[in-house]
Amino acid sequence: MAKRHLEKAFQSEFTIAVKKHMQFKQLDYVYKKIPDNAFIGNYQIKNPYDCYLRFSGQHWSMELKICSTIKVINFGTLFKGREHELDYLEGEKKAGGKSYVIVNQYNKVKRINRVFAIEINTARKYHTRGQIDIESIEKNNLEIFKIGKIMKYGFRKEIFWDLSTLFKI
Repeated sequence: MAKRHLEKAFQSEFTIAVKKHMQFKQLDYVYKKIPDNAFIGNYQIKNPYDCYLRFSGQHWSMELKICSTIKVINFGTLFKGREHELDYLEGEKKAGGKSYVIVNQYNKVKRINRVFAIEINTARKYHTRGQIDIESIEKNNLEIFKIGKIMKYGFRKEIFWDLSTLFKI
């Protein structure tokens, strides 16, 4: 339950960062979070991925994941039982869009809070290999850095991620 709560919190942070980035760049965009439990009648539909973004004629599909390990990220357990998400992301890539797995490495005890944007072809390779060490992920993928923390109402801290390296605009 705790991991699910952390993943939802990261999705909220990422959504805020996307909206703030697009508004700052003054771009027309469409950002949509796909609900986790969608139903048609009595049938539950599989969630293809977490969110998509359209701007400047480009379609971006993204799956957001969180892990708490320090030295390795196990892609086998990140997508356990949800391998269809990788298939949908690959389909989006083949259709001409951009597809990424956004992984938040978060460990409260060790004070680690890092985000990596991993292109779908690389994520598929990592999934077949299983555990990947952090050094390899750092070298071969894009890291998204924090802009800072803003105190709001004296209680809540909001983290904004610098998405300009991801969107390259």
